[in-house]
Amino acid sequence: MISIALLGLLMAGVCSCGQVEVAEVTETTTEADVIALSENPWGVTIEQIDLDDPANQKYIDWAKECPTSNTFESPEYFSEWTHEMRTDKEPSSWTYVWANKKKNMPREKYRSWNETKELVVRFIHKNESDGDKELLIRDKATGKTVQIAKGGFDTLYDIRIISDTRFLYDVSYWDGSGAEQSLVYDLETGDSICYRSIVWDKLCDLGNEQYLWSDRNRDAESGLYLIDASALATGNKNAKHTVFSWGSDYSGGIQYLSSDGRFVYVELYQFSDDTRNRGVYDVETGEQVALFELPLAFTSVAYDYVLISDDLEYVYYSAGPVNDPVIHYFFIIHYDRTGGKQR
Repeated sequence: MISIALLGLLMAGVCSCGQVEVAEVTETTTEADVIALSENPWGVTIEQIDLDDPANQKYIDWAKECPTSNTFESPEYFSEWTHEMRTDKEPSSWTYVWANKKKNMPREKYRSWNETKELVVRFIHKNESDGDKELLIRDKATGKTVQIAKGGFDTLYDIRIISDTRFLYDVSYWDGSGAEQSLVYDLETGDSICYRSIVWDKLCDLGNEQYLWSDRNRDAESGLYLIDASALATGNKNAKHTVFSWGSDYSGGIQYLSSDGRFVYVELYQFSDDTRNRGVYDVETGEQVALFELPLAFTSVAYDYVLISDDLEYVYYSAGPVNDPVIHYFFIIHYDRTGGKQR
């Protein structure tokens, strides 16, 4: 593992002009809470473009075109599969599960799943505008529960039973974001796998019925997973494989996929220091090949990232009218996929 001091050098911010090089990792330590780079990481440099230089007008013109920032598609393998396997005529919607505020007691709704288990949605009141809504499995004989999912007071769960060992559940929100996920839970593996995600950049189609999923699980551990859709559809317990684990200090969202499908570029939010970072991972080996702090990560304004090619990424900030925005900042991130020197 690399030391905290070295990680600070690696994630050093971008200066006001010129080119910034990401420091090379040369020492190791046993820091448990730090994500280590590979021994032979990609070379990464960050260059800030002088927008006052007339020669750089081409970058301003490019940014005003508002190109799309994602270069991957979400999987569509399950549209027909889920329709066939949802045996319920209607989902079990537990939208209106509210706590008893006067008695300060949780309220729940439940339904039988199989001979020994039942499914429970429980709302725990916190204050006038907040609370936790949990999806649980409860043992009918002992009353012991296992938490499957947890959200805020605006979380909605729609559940459809597939069999005595599997059920599907949709998670959505009242907050107007349109965010929604569909997952399948398997009792034998004790695991949920996401097969549909709207709004969040969490699913990435690799083709050949395989896709990537980034998630933060019930234990607050974040990770990047490889899912085999055909194995999942047939109940194979090995349908989910961990590519990389970020631990509890990070939350990741998939942003790009390389042109050959070999590498995935992830935006990582680090809770302990409130930074946004770029991590790049080899899908085949699980190797982390790059990790650095993103330009403009500390600003409160909206900024855009676009992967131009596997070794080139643009980062810019625009403001003003949509049809004629003003470009205030422009950075270029250069990736050296050969593992070149970083100094």
